[in-house]
Amino acid sequence: MDGRNSKVTALVRVLLGAGLLYQGFEHFGDPLALAHALGLPLSAALWLALGEFFLGVSLVVGVLSRLCGLLTLLGTLALSVAAGPSGLAALAALGGAYLALRGGGAYSTDRYIGHMQRRVAERELARRNDEG
Repeated sequence: MDGRNSKVTALVRVLLGAGLLYQGFEHFGDPLALAHALGLPLSAALWLALGEFFLGVSLVVGVLSRLCGLLTLLGTLALSVAAGPSGLAALAALGGAYLALRGGGAYSTDRYIGHMQRRVAERELARRNDEG
């Protein structure tokens, strides 16, 4: 993967995460409005706001980016069915699908964890070769 596309992926990840963080804060501020708009009980609206908040944090940091992208895609599709389609929901679904397919991109925690795992595996292989 070339560096430019990876940085674009990171930008998509951070922007989508920031949008979800904003939505989560907004929905925590007035959960009754969210519950009324979607026809949900208050407890479900609070869980939805909590999910948006933690998906946003996870995407900004870059932890479990593919899973968060998939959950964002599925969540925005479900909300579009419940509340009606909107351009912003379609954009979030598109961003979620992109991240589910591409991963977190540059500067993501996922990438750093992958590098560390490969380094440990290479050292273990080298140690085994030295012994044998």
